[in-house]
Amino acid sequence: MLRASNVCRSRKLIALQIGSLFALLLILPGCWVVSIEGLDESEWRGSVDHDRTFDPVLLGAWLIPSPGCVATINITADNDEYLARQTSEGEECSEEDKKEINYRSKLYKLDQHLFLDVTARSRDACELCIPVHWIFLIRIEKDSLILAPIHSEWLKEGLESKTVNLSTLSNETDVITATPKELKDFCRKYADNKEAFIVTPTMVLKRKSP
Repeated sequence: MLRASNVCRSRKLIALQIGSLFALLLILPGCWVVSIEGLDESEWRGSVDHDRTFDPVLLGAWLIPSPGCVATINITADNDEYLARQTSEGEECSEEDKKEINYRSKLYKLDQHLFLDVTARSRDACELCIPVHWIFLIRIEKDSLILAPIHSEWLKEGLESKTVNLSTLSNETDVITATPKELKDFCRKYADNKEAFIVTPTMVLKRKSP
């Protein structure tokens, strides 16, 4: 959701292994965990994914905290999915910052927790590109939208010590290759683990006043 000048090693590896991914346009700060598959099991099972849900409270404009260059994410509904458009403005915004970013999201309720699956819109990815997915554990508290991604270092340490079981690319723990079901099982198991899903100040979005 945020651009950064440094692209982490996992994204470079994805580009080398899969091609020019649209994911590289959705550059996030630091090294972030991405997944080749999302949480949607419907294509795998050939039936409706009953974990999918929709909450209109996510709709509207949200501000990403960033001094000097304010980014706004406008979320609208598209049937039971969310469409998001990110724009930035401010004296410290570069021309790259000011470019509009669009993506889509699906919301899932796994046990008592909500997870947001964010990826590129299919029309924004080239024919040979595979849009990757970012999985966020989310909470909504008053006028705040709190997004907690999978913690890269925690996942790496867990996989290396074999205390966590999740398929990733060989020698690249930031790129998950698990099936949607396996990814859901992981989310359910570790949703209450504050080291597995970590909140940073830049991932606490504030609702924009009308």
